[in-house]
Amino acid sequence: MRAPLPPSRWPNERLWYGEGLARAFAKGETFDGFDPHGWTRATLRDEVAVVDGTAPHPRTSIAGVRKMATPEILAELAALGLDVSEATFDVKVEDEHSAWNLGERWLAKAGEPGEHAEFIRLAACELWRRWLPESPSVEMLDDLIQEGYLAQEQGAEGNTLELWLRAGRWLVELTPDDITTVQEVGTWFPGRNSVANWLGDLTFALHNATITELPLRERARRLYVSWVQRFEPSAEQRRLRYSLAQMHFRCGDVDAGEEACRDLIEEQPSAVSAYMLLSNEFAANGRKAEAIALLESACGHLEDDRDKQFIAEALQRLRATTSA
Repeated sequence: MRAPLPPSRWPNERLWYGEGLARAFAKGETFDGFDPHGWTRATLRDEVAVVDGTAPHPRTSIAGVRKMATPEILAELAALGLDVSEATFDVKVEDEHSAWNLGERWLAKAGEPGEHAEFIRLAACELWRRWLPESPSVEMLDDLIQEGYLAQEQGAEGNTLELWLRAGRWLVELTPDDITTVQEVGTWFPGRNSVANWLGDLTFALHNATITELPLRERARRLYVSWVQRFEPSAEQRRLRYSLAQMHFRCGDVDAGEEACRDLIEEQPSAVSAYMLLSNEFAANGRKAEAIALLESACGHLEDDRDKQFIAEALQRLRATTSA
């Protein structure tokens, strides 16, 4: 009888890439024509090294370059013909938000760097992180999202939310103007997790935290407003609008919450979640007749049998409490 496989140490909860695919990409392979961004490959190499317990390469890994002192990094760049200093650190190029891409521009100036090419790219990422902490690169955004997941693994949910709220602001700031949907962000962002997955994790964490943490509600609402305004309508944006409607209610802005729910229902008459959110709010505020009327109207728009059953059971509970 074959012995059971040992449990995987691969961090599936915070990485979009499964272990097999990540190991292939870390080696420089492609899959079905997909060639990941260079930063993505570099992060996956570091992830594989952590899982395998191997020491990071001092010059061709993110962890290795991060251990270097700034003068040491600058000296090695100078030896490659690159005169870089904090005073002249130039990232103000049109539509440039990637430190990795900045490193690619340095490569052109270095001539033929050969085996030092990866070090140059990683040096650009690390110097940007040290010198421009308030002007984040997309690589720094990826790091921030991962720091949030690591804090979550350690049980520090408060730290996770602080990190992710900042990441949410950065996402709006960094996304190029020609990217208009959440799905398009996913193809642009070279992160270890997909933007859609992370947004789902963040909205879930905010949903739970704002049940009891009142000061967090307004911060969450402002973040949702910025996302909804930034991205054009799509399935992902509708989910963000639902979260915004919920946060309107939690902030006590009943009119804004009702308007948001009715907009969602008008656009998609079978939107069960919007019907339920609004009817629950009505019922909680002594407007049970309106809650019942709303769910009764929903019945004429639903096609899925499970949705119909769900609404029917909600109606039954409402009517029971009304007659009691």
